Amino acid sequence: MLHIHAGLAVMLIASLLSGRALGHPFPLIAVVLAEGANEVMDYHYWNAWMPDTASDIMLTLFWPVAIFMTVRLRSTMGRVIRPSFPRRRRG
Repeated sequence: MLHIHAGLAVMLIASLLSGRALGHPFPLIAVVLAEGANEVMDYHYWNAWMPDTASDIMLTLFWPVAIFMTVRLRSTMGRVIRPSFPRRRRG
């Protein structure tokens, strides 16, 4: 459960500090790097990969990836779906 909160916290903090939207790759990259660093520290502490390493990575990355993809797809779909009507001239 801590990994879920940590992934979201890193993503939000990276977005706030960088001034970039959640749909920008930077906050997601920050989450990936932070999780990678966490797992490397676990490896050095335990001198082996732990059995829960894969689940830690999945739990940490799931919601940040879901948020990133949702924001990206929504902004892309908005451009594709919105029809462009000619503007009416005021008389």
